[in-house]
Amino acid sequence: MIFLDANYLIALFIQKHENHKKAAEIYDKIEKEDLIITNSIILEVMTVSNTKLKVSKELLGKYMKT
Repeated sequence: MIFLDANYLIALFIQKHENHKKAAEIYDKIEKEDLIITNSIILEVMTVSNTKLKVSKELLGKYMKT
């Protein structure tokens, strides 16, 4: 099992992130493993997205509803 943290997920999904290429290379190596993420990590990704990337809370909420 591999625990994914917020910084890694942000780098993986934001193509303009300075560490995107490295994150994508790592994903290629771990994609077949059991990958773990927690609710607190999701909340951290949302917070960073809202503050650093200027994504509105409404837009984040639209895609994070279950």
